[in-house]
Amino acid sequence: LEGRRKMMHQCSLRSFHRSLSTSYRHQFDRRRPFAVQLSFNFYSDLLRMGNASSDTQRYLNNYPGEPDRLQLTDNIDFYSGKIVCQPNRLKIQDLHKQWRGDYYTLEAEHGYIQWLFPIREDGLNGQAQRLQLHEAKAIAADPVLQDRLITSYDLMLDFYGIKLVDRTTGEVARGDNWKNRYRHLNNSFHNYLRITRILKCLGEVGLEHFKIHLVRHFVKEIFENKELTNCRESCMRYWAPVLRNEDERNELIDLLDQYEGRPKKVRAPPAQPIAETKKDDVKPENSENKEEESKEESKNEL
Repeated sequence: LEGRRKMMHQCSLRSFHRSLSTSYRHQFDRRRPFAVQLSFNFYSDLLRMGNASSDTQRYLNNYPGEPDRLQLTDNIDFYSGKIVCQPNRLKIQDLHKQWRGDYYTLEAEHGYIQWLFPIREDGLNGQAQRLQLHEAKAIAADPVLQDRLITSYDLMLDFYGIKLVDRTTGEVARGDNWKNRYRHLNNSFHNYLRITRILKCLGEVGLEHFKIHLVRHFVKEIFENKELTNCRESCMRYWAPVLRNEDERNELIDLLDQYEGRPKKVRAPPAQPIAETKKDDVKPENSENKEEESKEESKNEL
């Protein structure tokens, strides 16, 4: 029995190894046990898949306690065109030109997504750096860097069969290629993790207002048009909850509850600000009574 368990474990590892793209496999030495070589980040990512609510809460709270390492600048340098992404060894402008519409490459390669959409969490690519807070602020403040990130967003939207209608508001719509690309997305589950990453990244670099348009689009396609039904769970558990704007998040969650036939959540009204009172308007307690008493005392003395 023990021998059978070992054999099944080895078969599952071999099966998983075959599922990796050839560009990602080269990072592992076949002469050593595959399981030993997997990075800590890889295992931590697998564990986090079952801990979505905790990750979402940390994201919504802007990663409390997370240090900002000022010496780390790979993400700024990549979007500035100073360095190439690894392992694909492409600068940002070249990747945009060469991979636009190359759906096979965008599907098969797995190391580029962490460079195009860095977030403040570790990913599967150990050669990509976690986004630092100062990098996020720099990209948000630099029109050139932010425009390049929007081009990355447009690249991936096209891959998913969606077009970016407005590069200022983030409005999206079905692309001309939507039928084929929707068919692919509906059966390509690892892209759901990519979409979660994309949404989180947008919120870090000053493009939070883009996110509501994409999530609304998915909600419509899933529940009204019945086109991306396999995305339903990811949309409910991952995509809508990472909207940092509370009103937009509640709007989407209420809409999803409505589609699912659940009662609308009763939320406490927002706390009203307490009006400030001027010191001159505040009279000491029982001040009028004390004044009357002092007058009576003075009369009696007379």
